[in-house]
Amino acid sequence: MSENWAQFSVEWEKMLPKWGLLDNQGNYHFHFGEMTTPERISNIGFFLDTLYRHSLGFISIKINKNDLKRARARIFVPNMNIDWAYAEDPYFFTFRALMGMFYQSRGEMKDYFSEEKIDFIFDNHINKNILVSSWDEYLSNVPAEL
Repeated sequence: MSENWAQFSVEWEKMLPKWGLLDNQGNYHFHFGEMTTPERISNIGFFLDTLYRHSLGFISIKINKNDLKRARARIFVPNMNIDWAYAEDPYFFTFRALMGMFYQSRGEMKDYFSEEKIDFIFDNHINKNILVSSWDEYLSNVPAEL
């Protein structure tokens, strides 16, 4: 597995200067959300091909930020203050939902993922440090069997 990751990393780094984006610090990167403009969208295929060749699988999650906001506004419990902290940030909310869904459903995916360790690779989103630091808190709140 580590050899596959090393091969992927080398190939990915070679692709970035040609098809990626240059940030303010002079570093090339790839982020799907930034690649959806008409002049860049055709470059996504180069990155996807590399991901498909080197990855065993993918999972993703997407929500509409306005739907999340409306859902929070519709929930009311008399005489109770609901702490929406985890659902204020849509990125944090989707992270929690994705991890919860994955680990609750992992038993159903044994044929695909077996029992081996699974690494999640996140892009360098502005909220990455918050997500990484919240991992231990997340694990402390899930049932032991997960």
